[in-house]
Amino acid sequence: MTTYCLHFSPCGSIKSYAMEMADAIDSSYVSFDLTRSDLSIPVLKKDDIIVVAVPVYGGRVPKVFAARMSRWKGCGNKAISAVVYGNRAYDDALLELNDILLPMEMIPVASGAFLARHVLHPFL
Repeated sequence: MTTYCLHFSPCGSIKSYAMEMADAIDSSYVSFDLTRSDLSIPVLKKDDIIVVAVPVYGGRVPKVFAARMSRWKGCGNKAISAVVYGNRAYDDALLELNDILLPMEMIPVASGAFLARHVLHPFL
């Protein structure tokens, strides 16, 4: 079993949340920075666990995240999903993130919304 920590963290705060969650599951997790477009994607095994954390902008998950995440292919993997927002509201972003994961065969078993300093980024 491998725990994968996937984070879309343009300013770094989301990465820290993702790493804390992944570390609580398995201290030897493998981290992937989805703000980078040049990552090689591993082939997932059924017992691998996926931790995914993304920012919320205007109540939504960034479109560029969805495009980069679409390169991953699960196989019924358990997923922990998290959105990080700047205390305005996260609206349907958590639902949207889980809706991205399900067709990829990653099953959300836990989800959460967390507060952090919020910075608008050019990815918008």
